[in-house]
Amino acid sequence: MIVDEAWGAHLPFHPELPTWAMDAGADVCGGQRSQDGTGFEQGSVFHLNGDLVDRASCPPARTC
Repeated sequence: MIVDEAWGAHLPFHPELPTWAMDAGADVCGGQRSQDGTGFEQGSVFHLNGDLVDRASCPPARTC
C-alpha cells in the first residue's frame, strides 16, 4: 500500500492524532517537508516499511 501523507508528518507524535501510515502497515509513505514546516523549499521523503519494496530499486537521496 502506498500512502500520500503530505500533511501528516506530525501524526506519530501524539496519541490522539490519527494513525501514521507506517504504523498502519503501509509499504511506502510519501511526505513533503515543505508542507509540514521543516523544509524551507520543496522537498519530499519516502518511508519504506516491510520487505515488499526492493530498497535497491529506490533512487538514492539527493541534496542540492
